[in-house]
Amino acid sequence: MIKLTYVLFRRPELSRDEFQKYWLENHAPLVASVQDALRIKRYVQVHTFADAGDDPDSPRGKMHDAHDGVAELWWESLEDIAEAQ
Repeated sequence: MIKLTYVLFRRPELSRDEFQKYWLENHAPLVASVQDALRIKRYVQVHTFADAGDDPDSPRGKMHDAHDGVAELWWESLEDIAEAQ
């Protein structure tokens, strides 16, 4: 099994809610529509719910810009990825 993981950052003009709504309601159906053609076995969206690391008073202080989500795409093999190209 091959899994690609993408850390996503929204465009600056989008709020977190706008980004996540678009990602879930527009992008996910798009991926589903080409899932068989691209031989994707599994597609997962991991949505964040807060600006983690943005609190300068936290014990860890300000961290790098918080990501807005993580996408995972799974294939059975490298051959499946190559054939889908």
